[in-house]
Amino acid sequence: MKNMSVILAATCLAAFSIALAPASAAADNAAPSVTYAQDVAPILNANCAECHRPGQVAPMSLLNYKEVRPWAKSIRRAVSERTMPPWLAEAGHQNYSNDLSITVAEIATIVAWVDQGARSGDLSAAPPVPKFRKNSEWRIGTPDHVFTMNPYKVSDTIEDHYEHVTLKSDLTEDRWIKAIELKPGFAEAVHHILVFVAAEGEDPWQQMEKTRLFAKWGPGNNPTTFAPEHGKLLPANAEIMFQVHYHKNPGPGSGGVDESSMAVLYSDEPVKHPVATAWILDPTIRIPAGENNFRSESVFRFIDNGHIYNIAPHMHLRGKAFKYVAEYPDGTEEVLLNLPSWDFNWQFTYDLTEPKFIPRGTKIHAVAWFDNSGDNPFNPDPGIEVTWGDATTDEMMIGFMDYTYVKRKKFQRTVALPEGLAEGHFGGDFGNGDDNGLDGHGSSGGQ
Repeated sequence: MKNMSVILAATCLAAFSIALAPASAAADNAAPSVTYAQDVAPILNANCAECHRPGQVAPMSLLNYKEVRPWAKSIRRAVSERTMPPWLAEAGHQNYSNDLSITVAEIATIVAWVDQGARSGDLSAAPPVPKFRKNSEWRIGTPDHVFTMNPYKVSDTIEDHYEHVTLKSDLTEDRWIKAIELKPGFAEAVHHILVFVAAEGEDPWQQMEKTRLFAKWGPGNNPTTFAPEHGKLLPANAEIMFQVHYHKNPGPGSGGVDESSMAVLYSDEPVKHPVATAWILDPTIRIPAGENNFRSESVFRFIDNGHIYNIAPHMHLRGKAFKYVAEYPDGTEEVLLNLPSWDFNWQFTYDLTEPKFIPRGTKIHAVAWFDNSGDNPFNPDPGIEVTWGDATTDEMMIGFMDYTYVKRKKFQRTVALPEGLAEGHFGGDFGNGDDNGLDGHGSSGGQ
């Protein structure tokens, strides 16, 4: 019996050892423990907290573990699908100073954290919540001048509406601007803002070819700060026009008062390189009902050596994809921006990390694709033809571009239109040809 007990004990010990061996090996090969405090909080603070905090555009705050934990699985899905942080530009073409995307390693960290149970870790060791400016503060610093539109009542019934508000600059002399910041007064409803400037005595809404796009804002966009000796001109006694697009879910309590404003810093040094904003657009678009890959293109030609500073596509709900391509005089091409998947809710200005030198004669192609079929989940009505219009249910095709010339201070007209479209649109004669640098060549059509 004694020998039998020894044999049984040895057998049990051997079996126990065998059972432990795989577990020990698995423990050795297990993924490192990932916690909120040590690994996830730094990522969220750096990439998400700016919007995901009280009083900002995001629907929930993500400043601490208590706030983050209920959203763990949603965060995992959003970063895995790259819908958050929102950044539409395809990698591998240009570098952008306002790139919001997170790295593959950061995505893997968040995925591992959720898969391991979204543990808190030692919260006393978590990084502190970032210090944010007050909502009343300006990111450009203390402004030299703030232009505020008259209060506009956004009613509860408004779902999609454009409002145009004009005010006088009251400047007694021309001033060069070195920084511009727009701030929505009713962030819950303001989808985007465009600010135009017209010289004294011009009718800004009837002479758009003489009206300069001065500034633009959309969710996620940064203020514009120009390099030394660069800037935009704000003429004396200019008309300043706010075009504000309101887009919200209508209903009781959804309205409010908007007093959107624009802050500027004046340049104390001479501006040698005036900055202009080009519109590379196609107001002739007619997208057939059911068409899932309608293509539109317009071209802007550089009439001298210059630089591009930023680019900003604009479409509505049928937008599918957008691309900027530089066609150089030697026939080579370079992609400046490619958005393979359009998102109406995130219309960024893509700020190039370094100004892009563009030689004389280069053509900048703005190419857009639209999906007016039932496969587009954002399409309000795939059964109708869609044309250019202000409403979100209409369409637009615009490729904005901030640029300068190296030596030339006189710009061509800043609207580039498709071939054959010269007079009558937007109440003005845009013209074509070498005298104004516009190069026709735009086109629209199906696949």
